[in-house]
Amino acid sequence: MDGSFKTPILRNVELTAPYFHNGDALTLDQVVDFYTRGGNFPNNSQLAAAQQPIGNLRKDATGAGKAELVEFLNTLTDARVRDEQAPFDHPELRIPNGVDATTGLDIMTTLDATGGGPVPVPLVTFTLNPVTTPTNLIILPLSGTVDDTATVAVDVTNTTTGVSLPTAAAIVGGTVGGVVGGVAQAAGDWSINLAGLTPGFNTITVTATSITGAIKTIPAPTEPPIIVQVTPTATISGTPSVDGTKQTGAVLTIGGIGVVSYQYSLDGGAFSADRPIATTPTITLTGLADGTHTVAVLGKDVGGNLQSIANATTATWKVKAVAPSLILNPVSSLTKKRSLTISGTVVQGSLSAVSVDTGAKGNIVQSLVSGNSTWSCELTGLVAGVNTITLTALDNVFNSDSKSTSITVVVPDGKINGAGAVDVSDALRALQIVVGIVSPTSDDLLHGDVAPLANGVPAPDDKLDIADAIVILKKVAGLVKF
Repeated sequence: MDGSFKTPILRNVELTAPYFHNGDALTLDQVVDFYTRGGNFPNNSQLAAAQQPIGNLRKDATGAGKAELVEFLNTLTDARVRDEQAPFDHPELRIPNGVDATTGLDIMTTLDATGGGPVPVPLVTFTLNPVTTPTNLIILPLSGTVDDTATVAVDVTNTTTGVSLPTAAAIVGGTVGGVVGGVAQAAGDWSINLAGLTPGFNTITVTATSITGAIKTIPAPTEPPIIVQVTPTATISGTPSVDGTKQTGAVLTIGGIGVVSYQYSLDGGAFSADRPIATTPTITLTGLADGTHTVAVLGKDVGGNLQSIANATTATWKVKAVAPSLILNPVSSLTKKRSLTISGTVVQGSLSAVSVDTGAKGNIVQSLVSGNSTWSCELTGLVAGVNTITLTALDNVFNSDSKSTSITVVVPDGKINGAGAVDVSDALRALQIVVGIVSPTSDDLLHGDVAPLANGVPAPDDKLDIADAIVILKKVAGLVKF
């Protein structure tokens, strides 16, 4: 083993300068430089392969690789050795340092003790923002500030039920901020959305632990406890549609986490006495008038804590039991028109359908809301004879009102007397009307207004005169056909 050197371990190498057998390197940076260049005799073929230059470090112009290697070597140092702390300290020592010429006794020198105990752990800086109580929230946000990289843990015990929640914890990177519980964090801030709280009195303890082992608890042992009262929150199911219902009654079912009884109010009235959920879980309402109705419910837990009126659970819906009122303006029952417009009003609803039994068409309903809704509809394709028209109005909960009327379309055919075929009596009545012997009826005018003819077809001119009587006579004689 001639020429070999004992190689020490790397533990605490930061503290063992100078380095090499001859103390040639004073720092670890010089040691790394030595090996990077391949020693003081680079490219010497007689040296061991391990003594050759370290190519990757030589090519690194920034020197970052060598710096990282030195940083790694420094992490191998035991802080207790560096600080001469136990078990690497020593007690006070008295050692001889010469002889007293007069007495001939040893002169004693005292070497002071080093260390003597563990390095004191630095304290952790930690705050908790004020906590809202009482509250009806079962997910409670907590927040505050804390040292960099500390861990915040929250412990909760419900003193009403004796239930303890699992510890909720959040690791907070105090130097970089981040997002915790969906909330953007500034550097050093922490927050936790504490879920699963139950109604009653919840005792909260918040603890911060740093990476050095320092611990701080809020509240401190000498401080009063932090108690958050969570009031119960009732739930309501079975609420009618908020858009409206024609039912004048409702059955609502009451529940809620921790709710054992409840009180309720209808439309702002006084709250009822306590109603145990075990025996009366439902509220039955009857005889509700048209309009908007609101039920407010206050839940109560086993400890007697009552949900606040300000945070009452509410259900709101609209009752619409009164059917709409449909009005049809007067329509002439006799007409020669194949198309006409009908109109009217509808109260508390809208006209939804117009139908004609003969197949005529009711076109799009036009409406104008002004107090009541005024509507109009054009009918086309009316046929000769009786046309029965049916109109239906609906409201938003399908209450309905219907109206029917008949319109008789009379064609100009010369049948003034209403008999089967046109004959001399029809022509004679037309002449009597023309000369004023008899007064015409509406039916006379509609049937007898056949002149003039256009392409052999009557083109009525809204009067009954001698021309109409002549055309009727021509039809009787078979000179014209229509």
